[in-house]
Amino acid sequence: MKKVIRLISLAMLSPVFILSSCSSDEPAGSDNPDKPVSPEDTIPIPDDWEITNSLDLSQDEKTQLGKINDFCDDMVDKCAEVSPTGEFSLSPLGMSVYLGMLANSSAGDTHDQILKAFDSQEIKVLNSVFNKLLHHIPSTYAGIQTQMNNGIWIAKKYQPMGVGSLVDDGGYSYKMKENFNAKVSYVDFNGDETWKNINSWAKTATNGVFNPLIPTQMWSSLYNINMFAVNTVYFQGKWLREFDPQNTIDSTFQTPTGKISVKMMRMSSERMIYGYDDDVQLFCIPIVSLHTNLEIFIPNKVMNGKDMAKLITAERRKKLRAQQYFPVVYSIKLPRFESNSNTDMKEVLKLMGINSLDNVDLTPMGIDAKESLPVFHETRFRVNEQGAEMSSATYGWSGDNGKRPEYVEMNIDRPFMYTLRSLKDGTILLAGIVERP
Repeated sequence: MKKVIRLISLAMLSPVFILSSCSSDEPAGSDNPDKPVSPEDTIPIPDDWEITNSLDLSQDEKTQLGKINDFCDDMVDKCAEVSPTGEFSLSPLGMSVYLGMLANSSAGDTHDQILKAFDSQEIKVLNSVFNKLLHHIPSTYAGIQTQMNNGIWIAKKYQPMGVGSLVDDGGYSYKMKENFNAKVSYVDFNGDETWKNINSWAKTATNGVFNPLIPTQMWSSLYNINMFAVNTVYFQGKWLREFDPQNTIDSTFQTPTGKISVKMMRMSSERMIYGYDDDVQLFCIPIVSLHTNLEIFIPNKVMNGKDMAKLITAERRKKLRAQQYFPVVYSIKLPRFESNSNTDMKEVLKLMGINSLDNVDLTPMGIDAKESLPVFHETRFRVNEQGAEMSSATYGWSGDNGKRPEYVEMNIDRPFMYTLRSLKDGTILLAGIVERP
């Protein structure tokens, strides 16, 4: 029997994982749940695979990339801690890139605190990693669409002499373009045209998801600001094997306060990456290109978001990923759901050690004042029979204003944690907790 092996890097600085192993005459996804699983068909992750990476990184960059991933996983836990209910939705990747831009846009405490949060010894290495990620992420490969965009708008009164063409003068505009592919524009905030342009930029960057980013009723309150900066992330991908809409039924979902009815997508026998311990199961639903998984972490008992966050910590998620297997999941049940959020990240960032946003030194941007800098994070996430779509926007302004099995069942009929995670570089595009789909 001919074996087909696909090897994909599952995490930054992680071993290579066997993502699929199937017979050429019995494809993965067969609708025969009674077919026996031989030992060679369910393969644990080897302990001795060499470290690989799909990015061309130096050793220092690999180390820094791992620390960025640790930062992202930690932020997932902090978001759940701050949330009143434990429910949240977050793009750790989008937040980390935005903070990378802010580190380059600030001096003093804010700059130092961001570098410390990333455990970065040198901003040049941090910038190099973000630069390579930004060039690595955009993709339309095999039906996946992924893009990330950054934009910075500064009040015209701070425009330096001679700015008009981008030259390698080591200046702020050049640095942001070179490291974050972010165009710096000098504008008049005291009118509607700038805000129309920013909303048009955001609409294009997110494939129409954020339209508008800044509602018209907010424009007048932002007329006197000195700077506006934004990062957006957009992802759309189809499942490796799509759910048949005709198999979707009304079904019961167990919330902490009782049962509710949801649209439950269903599929028979499918192979997927699976991990488990005494309290939690991990199911990884592959996107068509095999470069991204929707990870579903589901406790064995019904619990609320706060208790789930305490149980499914960053350390536990790492352990579950590290002991994954590839069994037949003989029955798959996943609710169709949407998760949207708009979060003031101030308290989360304080828990991450970044507590100086009320008094930010923006002199690297040419703004000769210390100002308050709010950070807002919006996400949109949709899961249906065809696949998953997500977008996030992180923005702010200054101025006035997470025994080897053979057959398992995937039945997501109670609150769960999810992450949308790249297999190419380990970055987490989106993460959240769902109590009520």
